[in-house]
Amino acid sequence: MSSHGIRDRVAIVGMGCTPFGEHWTRSADDLLVDAVGEAVSSAGITLDDIDAFWLGTQASGVSD
Repeated sequence: MSSHGIRDRVAIVGMGCTPFGEHWTRSADDLLVDAVGEAVSSAGITLDDIDAFWLGTQASGVSD
């Protein structure tokens, strides 16, 4: 069987999310660190076990 990149070798093993709300005293980076900590904890792994991160946000840091 030929390989087609990593598409058949990727797994989502944990998930982290910051609570919805007004976080006026926290930066997007602060919230990201919290979410990554949750994801690592939920997966039962350490940061050394991770090869890559992918992040999804909606309008992070955008203001009127």
